[in-house]
This record gives sequence, C-alpha cells and structure tokens, in this order.
Amino acid sequence: MTALDESSWFYGGLLVDEWKSADTFTQRDETDQRNVTEENSLVTVAYRQIHRARIRAFSAAKALQTFQPTARGKIGEMFFIKGYAELQSALDFCNGQPFADLSTGTPDINAAIDGPAAFNTALASFDSALVAVGSATDTLSLRVKYSSQVGRARALLATGKFAGSGAGGRGDSPHVHLQPHLAGPAGDRG
Repeated sequence: MTALDESSWFYGGLLVDEWKSADTFTQRDETDQRNVTEENSLVTVAYRQIHRARIRAFSAAKALQTFQPTARGKIGEMFFIKGYAELQSALDFCNGQPFADLSTGTPDINAAIDGPAAFNTALASFDSALVAVGSATDTLSLRVKYSSQVGRARALLATGKFAGSGAGGRGDSPHVHLQPHLAGPAGDRG
C-alpha cells in the first residue's frame, strides 16, 4: 500500500506536486497534470491496494478476536492498519469514494461517501485499535496505542477539529508531540 512502486503515496505526491513526472508513462503524466482518466490503471491499482489492506486487516482482526482473543496488541494492530488505510484513502481520493461495509463478513459496497465521512471511518478504526489494546503495556500494544493516537490526530486535523487533534495525538505518549501549525497562502512559508 505504501511501497514507492505506483503506490498511493507516489500518486498522491504526483497529484500535489511533491513529485514531478519526467518519464513516458502517460498514466503518470496525466496524474502530474491533474487530468486523471477513468482508464488510468495505475491509479486504480493504488486505490485497490489501499482497500485490500483495509479488508484484510479487518478480516485478520475478526479472526484474532475469535481464535486469539487475548492477543490484544495484534488485534489492535489490525484495527490500526484498517484505520491507516482508511486515512490514506480519505487523504488521497477525497469525496465520492465507496467504502465496503465489512460488518456482515462479506464486503458490501455502499454508496460513495464524502471526505469527512471517510475521515470519521478512519477515526472509528483508530478508536477500535485503542480499545483493543486497552491498558496493555507490552511493546506491540504501546506501539499500536501511540500510532493510533497519531492516526486519530491526523484524521481530526483533516476534519478541522484542531483542539481535539492535540489531545488525540499526544495522549500519554512520551514520544509524540503534535504541534499543529497553520501556514499562510502558498509561498508564504517563512
């Protein structure tokens, strides 16, 4: 999902000018020019990878809850991965994307959701990760806890809930210090 070969990180970067296309692949060029067609198979692959990770993480979390219910760190990790995939999808693909409802055990495609709803979906998954690890203090659980707090903070920032994002990212982690900074217009970064 995040590997540099045609991933959503790569295509998101092309779209917002973090990267520039200097090759002959029309799919990359059209993304760089913000003129992506429905036939762009490379963007489709990046989108598909995000949702494969999301669906597989959810399936793994449910299996762990059934067969290893005391593996709190592992269960939380799967919900973190699900939330991270949802966050990445919300950041990269914005409004009008379908999210499969996974609650029935069979992915059912629902109507497309808007950006805020996608971020709220990610928030719910990060919350599930935090509930799963609870007060566990093993290394994996703490990593999941702190990562989920950062994921929550990022989703809260994206929805304009700046005050909550500081608490969501900081929590009781000795290593995470979120300091939101709002920059002025483009070019005014001094």
